[in-house]
Amino acid sequence: MKKHTDAQHGRLYFDVIDTMIEPLGCGPTRLCVLFLRRYNGSNNGAIPLSVREAAAWCRCGPATALRYLNELQEAGLIEPVALGSFHIKAGPNKMMATTWRLHFVKEAA
Repeated sequence: MKKHTDAQHGRLYFDVIDTMIEPLGCGPTRLCVLFLRRYNGSNNGAIPLSVREAAAWCRCGPATALRYLNELQEAGLIEPVALGSFHIKAGPNKMMATTWRLHFVKEAA
Protein backbone atom coordinates (compact mmCIF):
# COMPACT_ATOMS: atom_id res chain seq x y z
CA MET A 1 0.00 0.00 0.00
CA LYS A 2 1.29 3.45 -0.89
CA LYS A 3 2.01 5.95 1.80
CA HIS A 4 -0.07 9.12 1.77
CA THR A 5 3.07 11.12 0.98
CA ASP A 6 3.52 9.17 -2.27
CA ALA A 7 0.19 10.35 -3.67
CA GLN A 8 0.29 12.81 -6.55
CA HIS A 9 -0.63 16.30 -5.51
CA GLY A 10 -0.66 19.89 -6.66
CA ARG A 11 0.49 22.78 -4.55
CA LEU A 12 -0.99 26.27 -4.56
CA TYR A 13 0.68 28.75 -2.27
CA PHE A 14 -1.53 31.08 -0.25
CA ASP A 15 -0.03 34.21 -1.81
CA VAL A 16 -1.00 32.91 -5.26
CA ILE A 17 -4.51 32.05 -4.09
CA ASP A 18 -5.00 35.39 -2.34
CA THR A 19 -3.65 37.68 -5.05
CA MET A 20 -4.23 35.87 -8.33
CA ILE A 21 -6.85 33.15 -8.08
CA GLU A 22 -9.28 34.53 -5.49
CA PRO A 23 -10.54 37.39 -7.72
CA LEU A 24 -11.48 34.91 -10.48
CA GLY A 25 -14.80 33.18 -10.86
CA CYS A 26 -15.46 29.49 -10.36
CA GLY A 27 -14.83 28.49 -14.00
CA PRO A 28 -11.32 29.93 -14.33
CA THR A 29 -10.47 28.60 -10.87
CA ARG A 30 -11.62 25.14 -11.96
CA LEU A 31 -9.31 25.41 -14.99
CA CYS A 32 -6.40 26.21 -12.66
CA VAL A 33 -7.05 22.88 -10.96
CA LEU A 34 -7.02 21.11 -14.35
CA PHE A 35 -3.71 22.77 -15.25
CA LEU A 36 -2.28 21.63 -11.89
CA ARG A 37 -3.43 18.06 -12.63
CA ARG A 38 -1.48 18.14 -15.91
CA TYR A 39 1.62 19.79 -14.45
CA ASN A 40 4.18 17.17 -13.38
CA GLY A 41 6.89 19.42 -11.98
CA SER A 42 8.98 19.53 -15.13
CA ASN A 43 6.60 20.11 -18.05
CA ASN A 44 5.82 23.80 -17.55
CA GLY A 45 5.59 25.34 -21.00
CA ALA A 46 4.52 22.03 -22.50
CA ILE A 47 1.15 21.44 -20.85
CA PRO A 48 -1.41 20.54 -23.53
CA LEU A 49 -4.99 21.72 -23.15
CA SER A 50 -7.58 22.30 -25.84
CA VAL A 51 -10.71 24.39 -25.57
CA ARG A 52 -12.77 21.21 -25.96
CA GLU A 53 -10.97 19.56 -23.04
CA ALA A 54 -11.41 22.69 -20.94
CA ALA A 55 -15.13 22.76 -21.79
CA ALA A 56 -15.53 19.11 -20.79
CA TRP A 57 -13.67 19.66 -17.49
CA CYS A 58 -15.72 22.77 -16.65
CA ARG A 59 -18.98 21.26 -17.94
CA CYS A 60 -19.65 24.23 -20.17
CA GLY A 61 -19.64 25.12 -23.84
CA PRO A 62 -16.49 25.82 -25.86
CA ALA A 63 -17.19 29.57 -26.00
CA THR A 64 -17.40 29.74 -22.20
CA ALA A 65 -14.24 27.65 -21.82
CA LEU A 66 -12.42 29.99 -24.20
CA ARG A 67 -13.59 32.94 -22.09
CA TYR A 68 -12.20 31.21 -18.97
CA LEU A 69 -8.83 30.65 -20.69
CA ASN A 70 -8.77 34.31 -21.73
CA GLU A 71 -9.51 35.38 -18.14
CA LEU A 72 -6.58 33.29 -16.90
CA GLN A 73 -4.31 34.87 -19.52
CA GLU A 74 -5.47 38.40 -18.63
CA ALA A 75 -4.82 37.65 -14.96
CA GLY A 76 -1.25 36.65 -15.86
CA LEU A 77 -1.67 33.08 -14.62
CA ILE A 78 -1.09 31.27 -17.92
CA GLU A 79 0.31 31.94 -21.38
CA PRO A 80 0.15 29.92 -24.58
CA VAL A 81 3.50 28.64 -25.79
CA ALA A 82 2.51 26.88 -29.02
CA LEU A 83 -0.91 27.46 -30.49
CA GLY A 84 -2.80 24.36 -31.50
CA SER A 85 -5.25 24.07 -34.31
CA PHE A 86 -8.12 21.70 -34.80
CA HIS A 87 -8.24 22.75 -38.44
CA ILE A 88 -4.80 21.43 -39.47
CA LYS A 89 -5.60 18.10 -41.10
CA ALA A 90 -2.12 16.77 -41.95
CA GLY A 91 1.48 16.91 -40.79
CA PRO A 92 3.09 16.85 -37.35
CA ASN A 93 0.77 19.53 -35.93
CA LYS A 94 -2.37 17.64 -36.97
CA MET A 95 -5.11 18.39 -34.43
CA MET A 96 -2.68 19.37 -31.66
CA ALA A 97 -3.86 21.19 -28.56
CA THR A 98 -2.35 24.48 -27.47
CA THR A 99 0.51 24.04 -25.01
CA TRP A 100 0.61 26.32 -21.98
CA ARG A 101 3.02 27.77 -19.44
CA LEU A 102 1.79 28.31 -15.89
CA HIS A 103 2.86 31.42 -13.99
CA PHE A 104 1.18 30.39 -10.76
CA VAL A 105 3.45 27.45 -9.93
CA LYS A 106 6.77 27.89 -8.19
CA GLU A 107 9.48 25.91 -9.95
CA ALA A 108 11.81 23.75 -7.89
CA ALA A 109 15.23 25.34 -7.51
